[in-house]
Amino acid sequence: MLGKLAIRNVKRSAKDYIIYLITIIISFSLIFALNLISTSEVIANLSKGLDVFQYVMYFINTIALGVICFLINYTTKFIFEKRSKEFGMYSLLGIKKQKINKCFFLKVYY
Repeated sequence: MLGKLAIRNVKRSAKDYIIYLITIIISFSLIFALNLISTSEVIANLSKGLDVFQYVMYFINTIALGVICFLINYTTKFIFEKRSKEFGMYSLLGIKKQKINKCFFLKVYY
């Protein structure tokens, strides 16, 4: 029964996890791209006359990193809040903590 419950909850929350994974992938791709641009030798050679360009790129990189950290923090809190409601419901139904933990690990591995 606990396995069926875990599988059903995975199916229900798959949309949230997919959105979370896509957000993380896009965020890290953006950070990686900005770091490549700001540290690239080709870009540095092209902008030799513009000494400010490297500093502007570092500034943009810092702002993007701050926004991405906020976004990742927000989506992680959203997922944890959703899961805490689910586990609270389990405890209200009288399921023991050990079985709730088992259900959590079943959900993680499916």
